[in-house]
Amino acid sequence: SYQSTAGGIIGCRKSYAEARNCTNNGDVFAGSSGGIIGYGGGNVYDCTNSGNLTGPGSSGILGYGSCNSSIIENCVNVGEATYAISDDYESIENCYNFSLSTFGDGYRTKNCYSISSLTAESGTVWLSDGSQVTFTNEQMRLQSTFEGFDFENTWTMEGNPDFPYPELISNPSSYKKTPESISVVALPNDEMKGRII
Repeated sequence: SYQSTAGGIIGCRKSYAEARNCTNNGDVFAGSSGGIIGYGGGNVYDCTNSGNLTGPGSSGILGYGSCNSSIIENCVNVGEATYAISDDYESIENCYNFSLSTFGDGYRTKNCYSISSLTAESGTVWLSDGSQVTFTNEQMRLQSTFEGFDFENTWTMEGNPDFPYPELISNPSSYKKTPESISVVALPNDEMKGRII
C-alpha cells in the first residue's frame, strides 16, 4: 500500500519544506519510502542516500507522491530502491545513481547518470538536452562522454582516485576500494626473516 510513508530525513513533506546537505545511511521500509523525503514532494539539494528502500513507491531521494514543481539537484543515490532518484515528474539535474535501481521517468532530467557498479557493462547518461544515451563502462570513465556537464563548477573526475566516474564537487563520493580477499601465497624462508620488504 502507498498509505504508509517514511523518509530517511523527512517522512511526509508539508507546506514548502526542503532538504539541503543531508545524508541518510539507514534502510527505510514503507509503502512510499524515500532516502531523503518519503512523500509529498519538496525540493532536495546536495543530498546523499546510501540506505536501501522497500515499497512500491520507494525512491533513493524523493518518494512517491511528488509533484512537477519539485526540484532535485546535486544528489546521489547508492542505495537499492524501485527508482533511483524519484518516481516521476520532477526537475532532476546534476544527480547520479550507483545501484541497480532504475532512474525513473523524470519530467525533466538532464546532466545525470546511472551505473550499477564498477564492473557494470554499461551505464546511462541524461545529457543537457534531456536525451538518454547508453555508454559502455569504458566510455563512462571518460569526461568527454558527459557532453554538456559543467566540469568547471559542478562536476569533477579528479577528486577520488577510487571512483572513476564524475562526482559532484559539492557532494563528493566517499567510495573507497576494499580488498576482495587476502591470502598468503608463501611463508618467508630463513633468509627473509627479519627483513622488511
